[in-house]
Amino acid sequence: MLESGVNATEFAAQLLNTGFAPQIFARKGAGADARANSVWCGAEEALVELGLRQGAEVRVCDLAAVISGRHVCTGARVLPRSSVFFDLVFPAPNSLSIQWYQSSPEHQADIEDAMLESASVLLGHLVRNHSVVGGVRRARSFVASLVLHAVGTRSMVDGAFPAPILHVHCCLFGVWDEDEGLTGPHEATLCAKGIQRECNAVGGVELADRLMRLGFKLRNTEGTGSQAFEIVGVPQELLDHPDLWKNTGCGVARAKTRASDEALMATTAGNPAAGASRARGSETVPVDTRTVTLIAGPLGGMQPGRCVDWDQLPPDARAWVEEQADNDNEMLTVLDGDHRARFHADWHDYGWDIYIVEIG
Repeated sequence: MLESGVNATEFAAQLLNTGFAPQIFARKGAGADARANSVWCGAEEALVELGLRQGAEVRVCDLAAVISGRHVCTGARVLPRSSVFFDLVFPAPNSLSIQWYQSSPEHQADIEDAMLESASVLLGHLVRNHSVVGGVRRARSFVASLVLHAVGTRSMVDGAFPAPILHVHCCLFGVWDEDEGLTGPHEATLCAKGIQRECNAVGGVELADRLMRLGFKLRNTEGTGSQAFEIVGVPQELLDHPDLWKNTGCGVARAKTRASDEALMATTAGNPAAGASRARGSETVPVDTRTVTLIAGPLGGMQPGRCVDWDQLPPDARAWVEEQADNDNEMLTVLDGDHRARFHADWHDYGWDIYIVEIG
């Protein structure tokens, strides 16, 4: 969560807040407290540029350094000051969240590993199939942190059937190119329509394969909702009950995100952060436009956008955002300009709500 005036260290601490880790739901005596819910991923040639190791647990100090584009040990700048990073949210099917919550610690660990490994495959597909290097070339590898969250639902608070929502924050910081070396991902490419949905589909295929190898039986639900499959044996009425799946609040996914002096989270799931500035490394670059499009949609069904200054939103826009946070639209993207003509009727098909507002 990037609050006004908050630096990269505070944002990193929020992303790695143990209150959003799956271990918070561990049964007493289960021995799951020591299990990490975050890893660095990418190829060694890319990770070493920032002083990182594949599979190592993500620490707050290291994450803060990478957010700022710097080597975790020396503090030397590695990524260009113009770099932004992207948080793609990879959600588990609701039936898998239920299955995870009811499983033994050993089976929970298997599911968590499958989620993280599928998220890594998702990012690999993204950089190898899209022009993430300067908008003209695909990348050979990447640097990213994967952070698995489990957040409570309203049903847990109200005493109904309890099941936290599992999802992975896939934070892409750098892409590796043979000519350019390690550089930041191309913003416009990652903002292209359908990127998030495509990546989640790839991750979903990988997740389904891993779950079947673990012995789960799946049923195809493609075309009936946001997920392509569900676990056999979970009652459909639980999956269809809208009140059971209202998120009580991922500290990152539903934060009022704002531009900081250190870095920019280019996509947020939750209350927007708003603003008329974009952080580039340690610099803040003003954004000229004063019209922004706020787009609210289901968790995992959005595309990267950029932040605007929450304090500059008028009261009616803030009220709209708060209203969206209370329904099923758990992710909010902010785009500069008026995008109604661009989206046409597509936003209805995706289940989005759109709000155009003038700031400044």
